[in-house]
Amino acid sequence: MRIDTIQLVNFKCFADRTFQIAPRFNLLVGSNGKGKTSVLDGLAVGLGSWFLGLSDPAKARNIHRDDVRIQFHRQEQTTTAEPQYPCEVICHGEVLESQGEWKRALTGRDGRTTRADAKWITDLANKAQDDVQRNASITLPVVTYYGTGRLWVQIRDRKVESIGPQSRLMGYLDCLNPASDEKRLI
Repeated sequence: MRIDTIQLVNFKCFADRTFQIAPRFNLLVGSNGKGKTSVLDGLAVGLGSWFLGLSDPAKARNIHRDDVRIQFHRQEQTTTAEPQYPCEVICHGEVLESQGEWKRALTGRDGRTTRADAKWITDLANKAQDDVQRNASITLPVVTYYGTGRLWVQIRDRKVESIGPQSRLMGYLDCLNPASDEKRLI
């Protein structure tokens, strides 16, 4: 799995910004508050679209209300803050040797993150899950997200079972959770 471009529309600090992602290595550099983590969060939404097509164990990262860009308006002595919709994450890339585009959006304050425009990637994930269940030869994409929350948020009170036969898809458990799961890693 590879994301070649990501477009963030009304996502956090970006009104409409497209990023070209290099296939092997990327470095985000900038002052505090300039959007480095926002790009990573957008990528988590884009990568998380893969999980819309899998039954378990990972969950897709949706667009949250606090991801929506706020536009400030000043009229005379009053300033207001208005959320800007739609908030969109649009990705183009390669999944299982196939090129395609997918999109997730939050279209209004009371809405849910859309999934209809992510059908291309969810269909591929669904087929991959079927291949895993049939024991077909398939190389699954590696997906993980290390958000800034991993520095101070630990997953606690999780009972860790001994290693035994599990689905290959268990590797996706908590892969988009920005918290660290030290017990499971060990």
